Amino acid sequence: MNGDNSSSGLQISVSDGGYFDTTPGTRAIEKGYATEFTEGDEIGIFGVDANGIVENINNRKCMMTADGNWKIDGEQIKYNGAEFKQMKFYAYYPYDVNVKFNVTEGDPFAEYISEWTLGNDQSGEKYTKYDLMTSSSSAVVDNRFKGEINFKMQHCMALAVLKMPNLVYNFINSDVTIDDYELPITNASFKLNVSFDLYGSNQGNHGTKYNPCYYGDFLGDYREEVILGSSDYRSIYIFSTNHPTTHRLRHLMTDHNYDMSQAMQNMGYNQGTNLGYYVGAETMK
Repeated sequence: MNGDNSSSGLQISVSDGGYFDTTPGTRAIEKGYATEFTEGDEIGIFGVDANGIVENINNRKCMMTADGNWKIDGEQIKYNGAEFKQMKFYAYYPYDVNVKFNVTEGDPFAEYISEWTLGNDQSGEKYTKYDLMTSSSSAVVDNRFKGEINFKMQHCMALAVLKMPNLVYNFINSDVTIDDYELPITNASFKLNVSFDLYGSNQGNHGTKYNPCYYGDFLGDYREEVILGSSDYRSIYIFSTNHPTTHRLRHLMTDHNYDMSQAMQNMGYNQGTNLGYYVGAETMK
């Protein structure tokens, strides 16, 4: 779906990456729940360069028109290929005049996402207004003085779909044969009880300390990971961050003190990992 900022030659396209299917053995995208943007939908766009947020691309609202294009609200964005090559663009949905966007964070939307509030009633298509999505992209610059920004939105919330069962009446009369009779379950007659454990296990690694199987920097970008086991002891879950970082530090495992301290987790009491040198906020600059 494209929107043409006609006088500047800047085009904006937005697509939905869809929800990931968590069925074991597949990473297929569930097309049935991929968002299809319609007339009146609004997204916000930021442009960021070496100096921070670009003045005239600071939470600019774009609305989808009846012809399926995205129209920028207010003053048009003047296209400049040389400048656009040095910029990174961010988009989010749905538009919010009070959105929080911090360019000093690895993910500028991180705080906004963490404070996102879901509504109690998400029946039918109402869930879409709470379906926060974000994206980042660079401008595609060609030699015909035109530019294009393609945003592939990623869902920040998970989607759980409950398929309501039918109520089946099974007749067991011995003197006559009557087919089973099915009625759909109504919301008023359906009760759902849900409890969440530690990703399949409420015992942690064992039932007294509730500690994880392991934590430490074994992926190698200085930020530590956590490993938890499933309740059926057939799977492990590795938790890491998906936020990019602007800092570069050596793999913590290359430090002998750290290597020994993380190994002690598997040999004795669980203790925090320790580096043989100091790392603080001022050393990350």
